[in-house]
Amino acid sequence: METRIASTFLKVAELGNVTKAAKQLGYSQTAVTAQIQQLEKQLGVPLFDRLGRGVQLTDAGKQFRSYAIQLVNASEDADAFAVDRSDPVGNLVIEAGSSPAIGLLPKMLPRFHQQYPHIHLTLRVSEDTDILIRRVRENTIDFAMFIDARNQFDGCVKAAERPEEYVFVAPSSDPITKKKQVTIPEIFDDLFVSSFISSDSEGDLRSVLDPYLQKNGYDLRPSIDVGTNAAIVNFLLQGWGRSFLPRFMVQDEIERGSLALIHTAPVDAGMYTQVFYNSNRWINPQMQAFLDFIRSGVFTQY
Repeated sequence: METRIASTFLKVAELGNVTKAAKQLGYSQTAVTAQIQQLEKQLGVPLFDRLGRGVQLTDAGKQFRSYAIQLVNASEDADAFAVDRSDPVGNLVIEAGSSPAIGLLPKMLPRFHQQYPHIHLTLRVSEDTDILIRRVRENTIDFAMFIDARNQFDGCVKAAERPEEYVFVAPSSDPITKKKQVTIPEIFDDLFVSSFISSDSEGDLRSVLDPYLQKNGYDLRPSIDVGTNAAIVNFLLQGWGRSFLPRFMVQDEIERGSLALIHTAPVDAGMYTQVFYNSNRWINPQMQAFLDFIRSGVFTQY
């Protein structure tokens, strides 16, 4: 199977439109249609349902997509094998939970790009740890990064980890931030904003905070649960609410004076930002560059 045709298939699947895919690939619409038809004939199954002006993957197309990604990745790895590793060229795909995607990677990746300007980065966001690990095992992404309890996963290598400090925080206008020492029940006296999506969601606050509250005999519940830690920060920046968040998510706003710490007894959340990759994958030059980068100390600076 030609890598060129697999790449065409992936672009059509991504855009859901043959005309748009042809434009981005620099082909004619007729050429793209012919490639897809050739691929469907070769595989013996329809890969797309034609829906008006667009297309949508069939079940067979969804199953084939992971093979197409592996084929394209393998081709890129082969092309990169003999290149100068001091200046790697190629694609690097990182998928991260929203907290590191918003709070950590925007600070790290510009520095990475300065060091390795010819690596093309793709950053995706997913809230589900199980999905992230599955994609690592399927080789559809190069690295997964998320907050969770310290863990290991079959078929995956942990490239790096850092413990995360969680802090109670509120808008700086909240009088509670002016007190020298506050009890946990006092914090919950006013609107407390937390996050909960599912038991698999990366670093959701309910899974972090609820066990601590129960262990210490506190019958306390948040006033509002919202989708992500980033959404909680937006709530607080509107001037109301209190929460319990990874410090890196709020440190910049604390320094700006928009948010302030609530001074209470520290809570060990037992959570780590962790980076994983597939244990069976050949480490291409762009992956090695990222490993060298995060192991150089930059991963723990923010």
